[in-house]
Amino acid sequence: MRLLSLTGLLLYSCLSSSLYAASSQWLAQLEAPFQQWQVLIKTNPNLLLEQLHSMPAEHKNTALQQAQYHLLMSHASGALVLPEQSIQEAQAGLSLVTLDEQPWLYHQLQLSQALALDLDGAPASGLDAVTQALQWAERHDDANLLVAALMTRGTLLNSLTDYLGAMADLQRAYNLAPQQSDDIARADIAGALALVYEYRGEDNLSLPYFQEAVDYYRQQPASVSLSIYLYGLGRANKNQGNTDTGRAQLQESAKISEQLNDHQGVAYALKEIAGMDLQAQRYTEAERQALEAIQLFRQADNNYMLLDTARLLSSIYLAQQQTERAQTWLQQAQQALDPVSMPIQRVELAIQQAKVLAAQGHYQSAFDLLLQSTDEKQAIQNRQSSEQLHQLRSRYELDAQAHQNQILNAQNQLQQTQLQSQQRKNQLLILLFICATLICTLLLFLFYRQHSHKRALQQLADTDSLTGLLNRRKTLALLQLQADLAKRHGFDFCVALVDLDHFKKINDSLGHQGGDVVLKHFADLCQKTLRHTDIVGRIGGEEFLIALPHTSIDDAAVLMEKLRKRAEDITKMMALTDLQVSISIGLVNNTPPRTAIELLAQADKILYSAKDAGRNRVVVDIPAVA
Repeated sequence: MRLLSLTGLLLYSCLSSSLYAASSQWLAQLEAPFQQWQVLIKTNPNLLLEQLHSMPAEHKNTALQQAQYHLLMSHASGALVLPEQSIQEAQAGLSLVTLDEQPWLYHQLQLSQALALDLDGAPASGLDAVTQALQWAERHDDANLLVAALMTRGTLLNSLTDYLGAMADLQRAYNLAPQQSDDIARADIAGALALVYEYRGEDNLSLPYFQEAVDYYRQQPASVSLSIYLYGLGRANKNQGNTDTGRAQLQESAKISEQLNDHQGVAYALKEIAGMDLQAQRYTEAERQALEAIQLFRQADNNYMLLDTARLLSSIYLAQQQTERAQTWLQQAQQALDPVSMPIQRVELAIQQAKVLAAQGHYQSAFDLLLQSTDEKQAIQNRQSSEQLHQLRSRYELDAQAHQNQILNAQNQLQQTQLQSQQRKNQLLILLFICATLICTLLLFLFYRQHSHKRALQQLADTDSLTGLLNRRKTLALLQLQADLAKRHGFDFCVALVDLDHFKKINDSLGHQGGDVVLKHFADLCQKTLRHTDIVGRIGGEEFLIALPHTSIDDAAVLMEKLRKRAEDITKMMALTDLQVSISIGLVNNTPPRTAIELLAQADKILYSAKDAGRNRVVVDIPAVA
């Protein structure tokens, strides 16, 4: 939600640009003293609210003055991420003006309400009004309102995961916006474009746009804008692994927000920093900052961030093996959940619940819940992809229909005038054939593109991004399948759990980036050593699972010993002098026949035997003779 408010906040401060005055009765801009108060949105929205509340009565005598008052109240509330209050103020203003009497003010109120609805989790509710404002601006050749409407609609479409539509609107706005402006500058739209890339998980592409916005607002008297864009830039750097840079930018954002009494801005930054502390295992700092953030979110009834921060606290306590406290915070996160408007969050809470169950020793329940949740998450992603395809198809059909109508009109004109020759008719047939060919080609292209997109999404869903091996979900699913087949058909099936020895020491010595390189080297060795029919996946930080269908325990032991010896070569590959890279392996087979859960549990037990025996070895489970 902080990302949503990034674009909305700047738009709230930009929607009072000059407009074409078709009548002397229309407002072309805010009247005095409302213009003077308007500039405070980018610098201190809290101060703006104070001044509006203390406004002398003579400035609110008429309905027109009251409508302008409600517009600024709506802008300031939205800038402080108070969506319900912003919606109420916009609706109060709309009750005082009409489209015919005050089109400029009417559209400004509609845009402000649409942004507040977006902050409140209902972006689709404001689309029609924003499109109406956009069309009005185009008809009256008003560039400022056109840019504001394009940026607003792009923000709504981004929230609705229509990234292509959002990118089209925002890129058009970016091209139209001036380099510098007191209203909407190009840097504002750069920040909105950055959000589209961040929503798509392409943080590397968002960084230059966030940086453009930060660089611009460091030169402007607009502390709120700088704070928001620093938050976006810090978050993107954090996601890209630039932790020191990201932390410094988030801390600067929190400091500016605190100076402005922007408590929500402070909370968002603290929540991100707490997540970074969790990853760095600084649990005390992570807990302190997350608790402070959730208290601030409660003050604004920000359910999205209450849920997200409560889930973070659950993860913090889970990392410290405090399962009861982890369960308590997970329940608080579930209380803030709206299953209808938060489907992805619902699945993520279920995944967190599976982690808590596993930590409590309920492995079967955790496994079942994890499988169900990952399948549901995949279904949601597939549904979103299908919706985007449907939108593309609808746009194409509209364009094709418009083109067909043009052809029919041309044919009617030819029939009415009877002045066309047979040659012209032949040319028309050729043109129609070419058009049909182009349409078929385009349909084939769209089909191929969608197929490739789905295949790429499936690859991303099944693959560990660091090592290129199968991820935990896919590995466990294939393990279940092969275990069932082995049990049904009676063939040999072996399972090995592999753990990199003293990996924390490697991380402490080489840093997390060095540790990642070790993991990548080991993944490459697995792919070179194992057969293409074997299953190998990363199921934990430094833990890997290998499944060997149609392989006896003796053959599997030889293969695992080969892998163990090769793993020692990683030390030479990386020219390490003070560290030794080695692995411990616990190997089991399906004699007697076992389920996937039983094989996994037994392999884990044998792996710990290998560790207890001194590590850097393969320990084979030898079943007791009946």
